[in-house]
Amino acid sequence: MFWLILPLILMTFAIGTEKYVIVGIISNIANDLNISLPDANLLITYYVFGISIMGPFWIVMLRKVNKLYSLLFLTATFVIGNAIAWYTSSYAMLLTARIVASFTHAPFIGIASIFLSEKFNHKAPKYIAILYGGLTVANIIGVPLGTIIGQNYGWHATFGMISLLGVVSLPALYFLLRGATKSVDGNQESENKNTIKLNDEFLIFFRKKEVIVTLLMSIFSFISLFITITYMSVVLMKIAGFSKQQLGYILSFLGIGMTLGTFCGGKFYRAKCEKLFSFVKNKKESHWNSNHFLIIALFFMIAIEFGFAYLSYIKLFAVFGMFTFGFITFLMVPFTQTRIIEKAKDAPNLASTFNVASFNIGSGIGSLIAGSALRYGIGVESIPLVAIIPTFCVVLLAYYNVVLDRRSQNKEIEDVEKENVEDEDGFMAELN
Repeated sequence: MFWLILPLILMTFAIGTEKYVIVGIISNIANDLNISLPDANLLITYYVFGISIMGPFWIVMLRKVNKLYSLLFLTATFVIGNAIAWYTSSYAMLLTARIVASFTHAPFIGIASIFLSEKFNHKAPKYIAILYGGLTVANIIGVPLGTIIGQNYGWHATFGMISLLGVVSLPALYFLLRGATKSVDGNQESENKNTIKLNDEFLIFFRKKEVIVTLLMSIFSFISLFITITYMSVVLMKIAGFSKQQLGYILSFLGIGMTLGTFCGGKFYRAKCEKLFSFVKNKKESHWNSNHFLIIALFFMIAIEFGFAYLSYIKLFAVFGMFTFGFITFLMVPFTQTRIIEKAKDAPNLASTFNVASFNIGSGIGSLIAGSALRYGIGVESIPLVAIIPTFCVVLLAYYNVVLDRRSQNKEIEDVEKENVEDEDGFMAELN
């Protein structure tokens, strides 16, 4: 069954490279186009806001379309956007190309996540984690490779490489998924003859506190990440003292952290957390345990963010800090994605896409905050101090998820006890 998701991994690899490679070549683009670093930063901001705004729109427009055709359409749009970036030498056209490419990010991952949830059922968290592994492996291979290409052959060549990845993904998606998507779409149609109206899906989705809290966790975690990494290439070269030739290889540690975080998040989402928290009473609810696990990890991340502002000149600490930022942020991705799909299972068309969009709302806000901090005179090495605030917000939200899960668990126990009392009363009445 694993071969079914290979073309999805290939495309998410291309998407991950497209999103994060800009961090490694942002100074090259600024110098080549004669623009400031904060202006070049808009290439990140507009991209992630494009994902956030258009992602839900496309998932709504494509919700009744065969999943294979939807994925092919989105892949073709991705190729066109990056091809424009490949050939243009205009800042305005480059910004437009980034926006066009961004439209495909959230709906592609959202539709792919729904496909995996329907195809693999109880094994979905594992395969969703593997799907996101395509995004994060891009940071180990795609982003360093794109950075090296950009440093040696110009940033145009980087976008050319990304466009070619999309071209390769098109036939792979068609030939490997055409049978599987027909099967899933057929099953879904037979099981859901009375499709929930879109307005009802929105009401179902946004009425659930667990969904809103988890979306906010995603937003604040990526605000924190992008505050720290937006000017990471500048920090690594000017503060830590790495050369341009070393930059691509050093950035791979960020990707390694993201990749390991994603796979560990998928692994610990269920039973593994119960072993880690065997000393906790009332540990039956897996989300309760996983949220406590995240709280501990987030406090460690706050300590690293504080230390990074003062110790980033130490090369080893700079590399370790990058790894930690990526690891802990992406540790939460399988948690939040699977939790939202489960809690909003009656609104499947919106659930996964809104979570992906929330990642990118956070990314856009984070890059804007980083740019504003630089404009107002905060040094690039001190910007991670600003990230402590959104990270602490994630801690509070994770704890609130614990409270919500406890309430839900207690309500279930009360309902069972009430049902048992009613059954016992009925039995006694029959005896009398």
